[in-house]
Amino acid sequence: MNAGTRQGGVGGYSDAVVSGSRKVNVIARYRRTFLAALVAALSVIAGHVPAQAANEWGDEILYFVLIDRYANGDRANDVQVDVRNPGAFHGGDLKGLASRLDELADLGITAIWINPVQKQMPRGVFAQAPARLRVPDFMHWG
Repeated sequence: MNAGTRQGGVGGYSDAVVSGSRKVNVIARYRRTFLAALVAALSVIAGHVPAQAANEWGDEILYFVLIDRYANGDRANDVQVDVRNPGAFHGGDLKGLASRLDELADLGITAIWINPVQKQMPRGVFAQAPARLRVPDFMHWG
């Protein structure tokens, strides 16, 4: 056998490695001990973790929030805000949403769903939409 090749083994693991004329057991001796210790450690850890009931979304009272329309918590980050224009940015931000979470909880809301948080492209991508269907034509794209 060539130097450095592996012999036998199960699942690609070798019981021995042949290096020159010396045979050195590397895995077989420790494999069972390691696996037994791992199973014992995981059993101890699992015994101390309390079981939790599955969170069913059907049990939640969900409230959908368009962040830029909901609450403006920091006027310092307002850029091109025009609340009179339905297609423009209205200034709402995550800080504003966070400041009003207690109000939502008082209404019985247990979960919120927010619109995707990303910077919108100005005036859309015209190559992907018909000429008459552009960002200013869709108020919810604001």
